[in-house]
Amino acid sequence: MKRINIAGTSIVTGSDLADALLALWTSVARLHRIEPATIPFVDTDGTRQTADVVLCSAVPIWTSTVESDGFELTDSAALAEIEARNASFDPLWGLSAVERDDE
Repeated sequence: MKRINIAGTSIVTGSDLADALLALWTSVARLHRIEPATIPFVDTDGTRQTADVVLCSAVPIWTSTVESDGFELTDSAALAEIEARNASFDPLWGLSAVERDDE
């Protein structure tokens, strides 16, 4: 599990989800974009929640490893969505592949 620190607060999520969100933030920041993202997390009472965040270079994020009791939050659909969005960015043009096709 990892803690994602963003905008003065933090959430705990699965390691793969946190790594994917950090990779998406890196692409967004490099391209000077603003992108919304949704990520599942474990609340302080242990319930599963989702957070809607806005990713941009003006709001840095970082992750840290969290000790867990063997539980690892996974969400294959959320992970695939985050990874697909990251893969869609074309760093040479600063547009997603979808946006470039629309022009």
